[in-house]
Amino acid sequence: MKKLDITKIDIQKDVTSVDWHRYNDDNADNNSSSTWKISTGDALKSILEYARAHADADIEINLNLE
Repeated sequence: MKKLDITKIDIQKDVTSVDWHRYNDDNADNNSSSTWKISTGDALKSILEYARAHADADIEINLNLE
């Protein structure tokens, strides 16, 4: 199963930044990383829903906020 780790959530007044990193089926790093910018009003309740909408249906989504 593919995996997408959400690695940082930075909540500001108007925009929440969500950093993510993606891995292949064999959990090998495929060097796919970026930041989603989400309206803060929506982000507090919908970060995982946003991630699911922007990822494959069979992807595992993890919060990895160390």
